[in-house]
Amino acid sequence: MTTPQSTYLTNALSLHQTLTDFLTVAIHTILYSRALYPPSTFLSTRKYNLPVRQCRHPAVCDWINSSVLHIATLLKAGTVKRIVIVIYSRDAEVMERFLFDVERFPLVDAKEQLTEFETREGAKGVGVSLTDVEEQLRATIRKLAYTAEKLAPLPVGCTFTVAVELRDKVDPPIGVGHSVLCTKA
Repeated sequence: MTTPQSTYLTNALSLHQTLTDFLTVAIHTILYSRALYPPSTFLSTRKYNLPVRQCRHPAVCDWINSSVLHIATLLKAGTVKRIVIVIYSRDAEVMERFLFDVERFPLVDAKEQLTEFETREGAKGVGVSLTDVEEQLRATIRKLAYTAEKLAPLPVGCTFTVAVELRDKVDPPIGVGHSVLCTKA
C-alpha cells in the first residue's frame, strides 16, 4: 500500500511554502515570547500539532504576511543567506537577534519549481516526508519559544524588524521591502 502524495513535499514550491509557513509561525512566536505586544493580543492556535500563539491585530498580521511574502520571493530567486528578526531598544540599540540560516536551502530555477523530486531507490514515496519535516519544525518552534521565554525581560519601548542577509555576489533587490515600528506597552 502506498502513502498518499499529500504526506510528502514533492517539489521545490512545496518546500518554499513549508519554509514560509514556518517563518510566519516563528515571527509570531518571537513576538509573543518576548512580550513585544501584550499577551491579550494573541490567540492560541495549533501548528505542527503544537499550541502556538498568533497576534490577532490585523496590521501586525498584514505586516508579517507581507514580510514573509517578500522573503519568499527572494528565496525563490535564490538570493537569501539568512533571515533575522532583530529586536531594538527605544534608542535603536540591538537587544536581540533571532537568526535563521537558509544558505543551504535548495536553489531551484524558477522553471523547475513544480518539477517533482526523483524517487530514491527503496523510498516509500515521492519527495520528502511532510511528517518528518513537521516534526523538526515543531521541535524548532518549541525550542525557540522556550529559549525566548527564558531570556531577561526586554525594556519598555522595544521595536522589531525582519532583515534579510543576501548571498555573496547577489545584487540587492530594488523596490522590495518595508519597515515597521512596534512598541512594547
